[in-house]
Amino acid sequence: MLRTFFWIGWLFAYLFVSLPEYFKAKSLGKQGRVEEQQQLVRKKVKKWATVLLRYTKVKLVVTGTENLPPTDEAVAFAANHQSYFDIPVLLSGLDFPRALLAKKELSRVPLLRGWMNLLGCLYVDRHDVRASVAVLKDCEALLASGSSLIICPEGTRSKADEMGEFKAGIVRVATKAKVRIVPIAIDGTYKALEGNQGRMKKCTVRMVILPAIETEGLSREEQKALPAKLEGIIRAAKDDRPPGWQG
Repeated sequence: MLRTFFWIGWLFAYLFVSLPEYFKAKSLGKQGRVEEQQQLVRKKVKKWATVLLRYTKVKLVVTGTENLPPTDEAVAFAANHQSYFDIPVLLSGLDFPRALLAKKELSRVPLLRGWMNLLGCLYVDRHDVRASVAVLKDCEALLASGSSLIICPEGTRSKADEMGEFKAGIVRVATKAKVRIVPIAIDGTYKALEGNQGRMKKCTVRMVILPAIETEGLSREEQKALPAKLEGIIRAAKDDRPPGWQG
């Protein structure tokens, strides 16, 4: 447990010393220098996520990078959700960080929320049905505007190796925005935290980037079957561990 408290302290210390770059990024945005702002934000967020994993001794093994879309294509990255550690894994493991659909509680974390807002993250209140519907429309608008988004269709952490059922509404936003879905299988993040009663533990995590799924031109029946199809693809990739794999 002591290691967990040290990690939390380190995280906020790191975010605090990053304040000058945060204010620089905000200033670039006010000046209309959006591309420069995004380059700075992506560089800083990726570094933060990578160092965080290294500090907690979580080794990340990424495969399937050949399935990453062109950098100028807006897609929905859809991943299973085992742990809070999925966030740094996704931000570090992709070619560059994208906006996340995150739970509203994260928008209240001092220092962290500033960087998440600059990254373009959206927040869902799982206890407010009306707000949840509204944020799905925001997700659709973000994708349609040309920006990519990372979603976790389970809606919450499994905290274990098992996967929950994929929510149709979260998957449907990609279909409505007419963007491809890039499935991502995450294997082992729960071992770093949730599987140890909140105590951090070193482990090795797999992140498998899978071929994109087309959403445009699907029939009504194909659209209805898409969440289950996506869930099956990710589940199969997660469970297809290399021989002798030790997470």
